[in-house]
Amino acid sequence: MTFSLGIFGCGVMGQRHIKGMGKLHAAGLMNFQLAGVCDLIPDSANRAADLAQELLGHRPQVFTSFAEMKSAIDLNGISITTAPAIRRTWRTAAQMEILAIMRVARRDRRSST
Repeated sequence: MTFSLGIFGCGVMGQRHIKGMGKLHAAGLMNFQLAGVCDLIPDSANRAADLAQELLGHRPQVFTSFAEMKSAIDLNGISITTAPAIRRTWRTAAQMEILAIMRVARRDRRSST
């Protein structure tokens, strides 16, 4: 079974995560699949999917809500790369779904348990 990952927030930080995945892919070390990208702004999600296509060799599905992504993809984990207020909402929804969560903001790591 392949670990299926989704990215929530496709701005600068979300695209940085995809670039990091591109480095893992190039080194033959990517042992998971970026299955979906999600952003409230459709253009941002599409730009991230285009970047993934370029760097990873496949285009993840594009979504504008967690509910849409979760119903369409059997996710094992998420990378939340949104503004802190939005991050808390999505993290709570993800925790209710018992997903693995990759924390990205240093202040978020210090303040959450």
